Amino acid sequence: VCMAKLYYAGPAVEHIAGETLSGHRVVVIVDNEAFYADNTNPDHLHLVRGITVASALLGETTCIQISGPLVEPSWTWTPKLPLYLSTNGTLTQSAPSSGFLKQIAVADTPTRIMIDTQLSFVLN
Repeated sequence: VCMAKLYYAGPAVEHIAGETLSGHRVVVIVDNEAFYADNTNPDHLHLVRGITVASALLGETTCIQISGPLVEPSWTWTPKLPLYLSTNGTLTQSAPSSGFLKQIAVADTPTRIMIDTQLSFVLN
């Protein structure tokens, strides 16, 4: 069970970090290990699992929220707009024009998102 419950409110799963991970980044799971997701990597098209709720070093257990509300005080999202996967696990409110399109969440407030991943669509 994820121990960082103070940081998230939705369902979460644990996986081993396959690389050093920052908090609040989108990850894929490959061989039961978490890696940053990247919308320009076609291998990641159907592997997105969720968003890390805290940082983790290589080999440590990381907590990944898969749906529901997630709050980060430093965020400044525009409410009511979707958030998409970009490169290196980052989120953006600008829809990518190449790679694949993967909506991850919608901003409720500038500092709160609702994770609800949608189907991926190849853009190339």
